Amino acid sequence: MNSTMQNSTKWPVVSDNQWVQVFYEDMREAGQSHVMADMLAHQRAPGCETDSTLFAGTKTLAEQFKHDPHHLDLLIKKAKARGISVNATDQYEPCLASEPLDPSALIPHSGGRSHVKKLCEAKGIDCNGRIKVKGNRLDKEPEMCKLAPNLVEESVNKMIQRDPGLASKDRRELRAKVIHEQGNHKQAAPKKPKG
Repeated sequence: MNSTMQNSTKWPVVSDNQWVQVFYEDMREAGQSHVMADMLAHQRAPGCETDSTLFAGTKTLAEQFKHDPHHLDLLIKKAKARGISVNATDQYEPCLASEPLDPSALIPHSGGRSHVKKLCEAKGIDCNGRIKVKGNRLDKEPEMCKLAPNLVEESVNKMIQRDPGLASKDRRELRAKVIHEQGNHKQAAPKKPKG
């Protein structure tokens, strides 16, 4: 958002473009809903997401691997070995791959949206675009690890900069204080209930 633009009304800022924002606010004042005013102010219809719109402008496997037929052959062999059928209209999405040339990252042209959603859910991948999936990659708490010595030293130096009187203290004590305050041994603060 443009920091120079101030929202002087009770309506949310929907655009950095002042004309779009004014149009939106006028529509809201006239009684339009947020969704309708936002859509009309931006002059774009609500999204209609289908497999065809998901794949619009993307390339097929043959086009993706046009200059690398050897890797296309390897991908197809891996897919067949795992019982995954490959079609000419499929697309390979390396961001969804668990390993190089992972056949599970082949997205079929028909049913592609549901395939991507299921794959993201299975792998715990957060997806917030044309397909929305809440990721769950952290099934458990992160393992304990030591703070990097250079980060501890940097924090000690900042403490001394803020309070020059600390320069006369034993640096071991200051390092221990930094580790105690910033280490990941601390439990996360409990979440406040919504409401």
